[in-house]
Amino acid sequence: MTVAVLLVPTNSADDTYAGWEPAVLIESNDIQTTSSHDVAIDAFGNAIAVWRHFDGLSYKIWANRYAKGLGWGEAFSISEPRTQMGGPSVAMSSTGNGVVAWSQYDDDTSTLNVVMNYYEAGTGWSGATKVEEVDDGHAWEPDVAADSLGDFFIIWYQSDGVLYDALCRKYSPDSGLGDLWVLDDSETEDVIFTRIGTDAHGGAVAVWKQGISPPYSVVSCIYEPGSGWGAPEVIDYDHISNGVPVLSVEPGGNATCAWQNMETYYEIWANHYSVGSGWETSSALRVHLSANAMYPSVASIGCGRSLVAWHEWGVGTWEGICAVERSTSGWGTVDIAVHADDGLASNPSLASSFDNDAIMVFSIGLNDMCSEIWAIPYTSEQGWGRQEKISEPDLGGANYPLICANGAGDATAVWQQSSGVNTNMWAACRPGPDLIPPVLSISSPSDGEAVESQVVTVEGITEAGANLVVNGILAYVESDGSFSLELPLQEGENTILAVATDSSGNAASASITVTYVVPPNPLDDDLEEALDTIDQIWNELNESMEDMGSAMDEITSSLEEIREDLNDTLNDLSEAEGDLTNAEEQLEDADSRIDTLSSRVSLVTALLVVVALLLGLVSVMYLQLRKSLHKENRTVSEPEPPPQE
Repeated sequence: MTVAVLLVPTNSADDTYAGWEPAVLIESNDIQTTSSHDVAIDAFGNAIAVWRHFDGLSYKIWANRYAKGLGWGEAFSISEPRTQMGGPSVAMSSTGNGVVAWSQYDDDTSTLNVVMNYYEAGTGWSGATKVEEVDDGHAWEPDVAADSLGDFFIIWYQSDGVLYDALCRKYSPDSGLGDLWVLDDSETEDVIFTRIGTDAHGGAVAVWKQGISPPYSVVSCIYEPGSGWGAPEVIDYDHISNGVPVLSVEPGGNATCAWQNMETYYEIWANHYSVGSGWETSSALRVHLSANAMYPSVASIGCGRSLVAWHEWGVGTWEGICAVERSTSGWGTVDIAVHADDGLASNPSLASSFDNDAIMVFSIGLNDMCSEIWAIPYTSEQGWGRQEKISEPDLGGANYPLICANGAGDATAVWQQSSGVNTNMWAACRPGPDLIPPVLSISSPSDGEAVESQVVTVEGITEAGANLVVNGILAYVESDGSFSLELPLQEGENTILAVATDSSGNAASASITVTYVVPPNPLDDDLEEALDTIDQIWNELNESMEDMGSAMDEITSSLEEIREDLNDTLNDLSEAEGDLTNAEEQLEDADSRIDTLSSRVSLVTALLVVVALLLGLVSVMYLQLRKSLHKENRTVSEPEPPPQE
C-alpha cells in the first residue's frame, strides 16, 4: 500500500471556524481531577458528556447536558462515591434519552460491578442501577450503544472466577433491563475490551479482544432483531498484541472494526462487515518499518464506506495523523491527514457527520506544557478540509479529545484540559445546518383516552427552544424540551393538535384524540329518582290537563248551553217585561178600580154598619118590646105580693 503525503495548511492560533461555538468549561473548575470521559449526541444536536471525577478521596461519575441553542447545563454527580471506579460510556437515542454505564467497586462483595444511570429527556436522571446479575468476579469497561427503537445495549467483560467472558444486556426505558447474554463461547481464553455498535434496524455488532496469551484474536458477534445473537466469529488472529478494537456501524448494518497490532512496530489493522456477506479477511492498513501507528479511530460514512485515522510517529522524525478511506471497492491510499508545522498531532477521534461525511478532532502539542484541540472535516469528494482550532488559547495542556456527531451535521467535542494545578472538562459544539423538523410527541393524555375532567393537562417533548402551539394556545417549552399546559375540553370527542416550529422554520405536528365524558354525580341516583318522580308528576299533570281540557270542553259546552238558556230566558224576560209592563198598567188600572171599589166597599161597609146598627137597634127594640110584653103578661096572671114590713 503506497503512502501519499498531504500537507494541510494550518491556521493561526486565533483563526477559529465560524461554525464552532466557543469552547466552554463544563464543570466546576475546582482543584480536583477529571479523567476517562465520553460524549454522545442525539438526532437534534443535544449532547451528554460524562467523566470520572476524583476529589482526592473517592471517585464519582459526573455528567453535563448540552441543549442545542441553549448551551450546557450544570455538571453534577450521577453516582455514589467509590474508592475504585472505571471510566464511563454514554449513548443517546434519537429522541434524547441516554444511558451511562461504568464499573465501580462494591465494598460488600469486594468486586467491580457494572452500574448504569438512565437519562429521560424532559425528566432527568433516574438513579444508579446495577447491571450485571452475578458477583463472581470483577466486571470491567462497559460500552453502551442506542438502537433505532430507543433501547440500549450494554456490553462488558466479567470474570467468572476463572476466565473473563463477554456479557451483554439490553435496557428498555419501558421495561428495564432484559435478559443477560453470554456472547463468547470460549472456555480457554479471556475476553477484554468489549465494544458494541448498532444500526438503524435494531441490529447490533459486538467486537472484543480474546486470548489468554499471545497470539491474540479479535472476535465479533452479530445481533439480529427477532433471532438474537449469533455465534462469535474470529475476524483477526495470530498477532502478538491486539490493542483496543474500535468499531463503527452504519445505519444499513455494515460495520468497520480497527485495532492496533504489535509486530516490530505498532501497525493498524481493520476488517469490514457487509450485510449479507459477513466479515472479510482482516487487512493491514499501515505497516511501517520505521514508525509506530497507534490509537485508531473509525467512522462509517455510508453505503459501505468508512474512514480510519490513527496517530503515527516516526523514530526521531515527525508525528502526525494518518488516515485511509474504504470505498465499496476496498481500502484506498493512506493520507497524512494532519501534519502540524509547529507541533505534534495526536489523539485522533472520528465521527460520522452531515451527508455521510466525517469530522475529526485531535490535539496538537506545542510544547511539554501547552497543547490545543483542533478539528478538521472530511468528504469523499474533496478529502480533508481546513483544520480549525476549537480550544481556548493559553489554558495549558488540552488532550484526549473525543467527538460525536449526527446526520444533521451537529457535532460536540470534549477534552481534558490541565492548568498545571487541576484537570477539567472542556467542550465545544458545532451546530449543523438545521434541516430536520423538531421532535414532537404528546406523552399525556394517551391517544383515544377518555377523561372525566373538563380540563386536561397536555404533556410531551419537543426540541428545546421550539415555538409550540397546542390547539391555538402558545405553550411554554422548558430548557430540556418538555412542555405541559392545561387545555379545556368540550363534551365528547376532542382533537388535540400540537405544532412545533424550530428557530430554522422547520415544523412538526402531533395530534391525539381525547374524549371528555361528564363524570357521574354522587347525587345522580337521587336526581334520577327525582326526575322519575317529576316525569310521573308531569305525566299525571298532562293527564290532569287532558281531563281538565275535557272538563273545560264540557264546561264550555255547558256554559254555551247556559248562555243559550240565558239568552232564551232574557228573551222570555224581555217578553215577560213587556207583559209585566202591561200587567203593571193593568194593575194600576186594577188598583184604580180597586180604589174605586174600596171606596164603594167602604161606603157599602158603612152602610152595612149602619144597617147593622139599625138591625141592632131594631133587635134591642124588639127585645125591649118582648120584655115589656112579657112583663105585662105576668102582671095580668099573678097577684101582686104584699108589701113587706
